[in-house]
Amino acid sequence: MLTGEGFLERDVRLKEECRNLLARPRGEVKPDLQPDDLCGASMIISVGDRVTLTLLELSTQPHVAVIDLREKREFIGMPRDLSQYRVIETSNPAGMITARAWRDVKEAIERATEGERVVVLVEGEEDLLGFPAVICAPDCAVVLYGQPGQGVVVIHVDEGRRRDATSLLMRCFDPVEG
Repeated sequence: MLTGEGFLERDVRLKEECRNLLARPRGEVKPDLQPDDLCGASMIISVGDRVTLTLLELSTQPHVAVIDLREKREFIGMPRDLSQYRVIETSNPAGMITARAWRDVKEAIERATEGERVVVLVEGEEDLLGFPAVICAPDCAVVLYGQPGQGVVVIHVDEGRRRDATSLLMRCFDPVEG
């Protein structure tokens, strides 16, 4: 499913029986995210509009923001604080991870490693793009995503977290044929 270079070989679809499994947080849940929760992060990657806005409210600019301009399916628009970011547009339908979206998240992380700040602007849904964020992020990066009704999930990336995310990806997704 993944190439040796860390790319997704083809589009994948979430297995219905895994929806509840993926609804559980994969890191520490912070009901009230604070700047101290990000100490020591080599890179900050936010997945989701509310999480990105929360970081900006804390005067913390993520290195990579993966957003779809929607919160709870309602259009909210691009935050002004991201106007100076490089924008990579991608497409990712609900319940899927497209090879293109994976490639674009990976490219955004590579650009951030070189000092750029990047927004991955998703047409469709960004929810499952935490997988490429964790799997492609460097050690000591922090990936953040929202846990509805609970707060922000904070994942401190290391080889173990990447291995866990890869295992979950293999178990919970099927390749899309054709």
